[in-house]
Amino acid sequence: MLLQSALATLLCAASLLAQTTSTEVLGTVSDTTGAIVPGAEVTLLRIATGEKRVTKTDASGNYSFPLIEIGDYTVTVALTGFRTQTQTGINVAYQQKARVNVVLDVGATSERVEVQAQGVELKTDDAAVSTTIERRRVQELPLLGRNFASLAILTPGVQYGTRMGQNVQSSTAFPFPGAATTLSANGQRDANQNITMDGVVATEPLVNQVLFNPSIDAIEEVKIQTGSVSAEYGQNNGAVVQIALKSGTNDLHGTFFDFARNNILDARDYFLNFEVPAGTPLRKKNALRRHQFGAWLAGPVKLPGYNGKDRTFWSFNYEGVRQTIESVSQAFWFPEEFRRGDFSSLLTPLIRDGRPVRAPIIIHDPVTGEPFRGADGQINNIVPASRINRNAQNFVNTYLPLPQFRPEDNLDINVIRSVPSILNQNQYFARIDHNFSANDRVFVRYAGQRTSYVNQNINPNFDTSFSLRPNNIASQYLHLFRPTLINEFRFGYNRVDHDQSNPRTNTNFDVDTLGIGQFRVAVDNNRKFRPLEAAIPPTGILGGDAGARIDFNDTYQISDNFSIMKSNHTIKLGMEYRRLTIERAAANVPSGNLTCCPGGYALAGWLMGFPNGSSTAEGLLLQKPRQQRWSGYVLDEWKATRRLSMNVGVRWDYFGLATDVYRTWRSLRLDILSPASNGQQLPTVVPEPGQNYKFYDPEKRFFMPRIGLAFRATDKWVIRSGVGWYANAQQLNNFSILNLQPPLSGTFGFTQVTDVAQVLNYTYAGQNYNLQTRRFRPGSTVLTLDNPFPGQGTAAARTNVLLMIPDNKASNYVQWSFDIQRQIPWHTILTVGYVGSKTSHLDNTVPNFNSPIHRPTLTSTAAVRIRPTSAPGKATHRA
Repeated sequence: MLLQSALATLLCAASLLAQTTSTEVLGTVSDTTGAIVPGAEVTLLRIATGEKRVTKTDASGNYSFPLIEIGDYTVTVALTGFRTQTQTGINVAYQQKARVNVVLDVGATSERVEVQAQGVELKTDDAAVSTTIERRRVQELPLLGRNFASLAILTPGVQYGTRMGQNVQSSTAFPFPGAATTLSANGQRDANQNITMDGVVATEPLVNQVLFNPSIDAIEEVKIQTGSVSAEYGQNNGAVVQIALKSGTNDLHGTFFDFARNNILDARDYFLNFEVPAGTPLRKKNALRRHQFGAWLAGPVKLPGYNGKDRTFWSFNYEGVRQTIESVSQAFWFPEEFRRGDFSSLLTPLIRDGRPVRAPIIIHDPVTGEPFRGADGQINNIVPASRINRNAQNFVNTYLPLPQFRPEDNLDINVIRSVPSILNQNQYFARIDHNFSANDRVFVRYAGQRTSYVNQNINPNFDTSFSLRPNNIASQYLHLFRPTLINEFRFGYNRVDHDQSNPRTNTNFDVDTLGIGQFRVAVDNNRKFRPLEAAIPPTGILGGDAGARIDFNDTYQISDNFSIMKSNHTIKLGMEYRRLTIERAAANVPSGNLTCCPGGYALAGWLMGFPNGSSTAEGLLLQKPRQQRWSGYVLDEWKATRRLSMNVGVRWDYFGLATDVYRTWRSLRLDILSPASNGQQLPTVVPEPGQNYKFYDPEKRFFMPRIGLAFRATDKWVIRSGVGWYANAQQLNNFSILNLQPPLSGTFGFTQVTDVAQVLNYTYAGQNYNLQTRRFRPGSTVLTLDNPFPGQGTAAARTNVLLMIPDNKASNYVQWSFDIQRQIPWHTILTVGYVGSKTSHLDNTVPNFNSPIHRPTLTSTAAVRIRPTSAPGKATHRA
């Protein structure tokens, strides 16, 4: 009932809405004695398009033009008995409340006075802690990769997020370098950011990152708000980043560009020829080829029989990127004799400065713990041919090339390659603006990008490919019922498709042909891999394929803002609705894996056919998460006095229940018990597969007050302060991992159990070593490459399970700020400020609740004893 009442109240107050564009010109008109001048006619002219808006000053001498486009303006004030005055050179930035006060001289209306506007930079009418990166800095500042995120970190308290690797080109960025933008502001997580383009959300719902990097030539301005944000903004409590893309004007404009980089003047990478043997040909320096090229064009629409001057405008941008970057990679690949089972060189490590660089390594039989010896009884480290698993040997020979050279130290790197990553990207942007009349204005804008990225591996058998296809649509309809009554409606759509694949994805490759165990999705009736899941699993000997992934993420947004100006008050009402949808197939262990290997040296144990551990495959289970989010707000921008402005409002955010259309989600419940086979009552994984279930109750409590104060102590001093409560919607990735549970997904793990067999005293180069061998514990199940998953296809005795707590709460925080601004010479503003906050219920990924506290190496039984849920140690799931 509370939710229904709140919705009814807000729907009566305003139609559906999202975040408003609060860009505004406002001011006070007075005469030379300081007396206010009511009833003066004020005209606002947008230079670029010829658009005019007209209003009159109220009883307090105030006027306001809210919801205007950014750009250059003039303000003209006229009243009988006074000279008409025009203020020129007014540049209004995104979300700026540009104050233009006018003093009228007595005289005839026909007399005109023109004044160049100055001093509008001070933030005299709002308390938000923010920075605007205007057109000149957008276009002229050098930016790495021409990425707009480099502009955002010019704001105090803002830094790159972890998912972009703290850098716009980091190799650890997700899904690949330069693809995503995530920003952290004033200590909030980057997953809490709120980034929009032309007022439409640009973040995808899975982890709330931006996967579209708009061309710098298409950006008009960027505004970043980090504190004391008004009630207009919500659903996230991190950085509020607003990107305004360029629109057309009455004049034809164009830019053509090509930014090129290459390695011609680069030095050769030091490690490219590092420690290669004498006589080895020197490698050429790493290749670097980057071309970032394109064009931006804009102007009035002119068609046969139609001239759009002052009415209809267009703009278009194309940007292409062609990039190949090589980086030095080094590796150790097993030499040919190792692959035959001859590890004799491990007994005689390199001697440097009179001492061995490492201890000798003794290869032993993990079945008995005995070293391998020759006919003379001496340890020789040669695995007999009869003990070599031919499938294991063929796997190494097929998927691991031979070394490039033989180093002095036989375990040192023996492969050095320049490994390229290849980027091919095309981006498009198109916008149409049309003024139906002085009171009705619309725009429609599309932005899209098509990217392919190939991350090659030093081992050419294991490259990874990425495909990224973001699309963003924005539209707005602005209607002036009268100068003091304005409505702004927006519709937006953001779609991001990003996939990952390996050389075997969507092929007929059968992992059984490797002969190193039957990798199956054990929890799903022990089924074989589908084409999307085709891969070579990581084996400990070779890294294997990166898991494939598909993601289709959609956000639908409807928004409307209603502004009423009355006397000293500007009242804004609104609501926001977002519908988030995801179609996703991904997993942490999609193909299963092996860890390697007993016997003293990994390859030796591998050739004998013994892994150290194994995990079954989770597979790629398709899910379709959905969520609806509603918000509403009301605020009053009150000019309490000629020097004091107040922004007082309240916002309500409601984050609906996240659900999966395919009903694949399951969660452990500690308060729902089911009987085990021995009669014990154990925690239960619910619901039954394919059933609906309410995992948590959405919160309805977020009625959040916001207060901001701005006091103009003098024309050059401003004191500002604000406080507010903010809520944050959880990223849907927190819920999407709930499908990685039995009986449709999940993984079972198995570990070899070994004990110390003996300690051998071994002497080499005058040094004595006590070298240990190990053997399988008698009576334990031995993992082999013929059977690395004992009991596969049945319920494992113990497994990790995920738990979504029933009282799951959204992250929220209270933030406060205080700053003082001073206008100093040379068109400079000095700001000294403080921002503080207290966060509650900071969200994070749902954990494996039944994971061992740490991982013992001796026995799997020991791992059971330190699980939170042991008994004989498993949670029950209903099947």
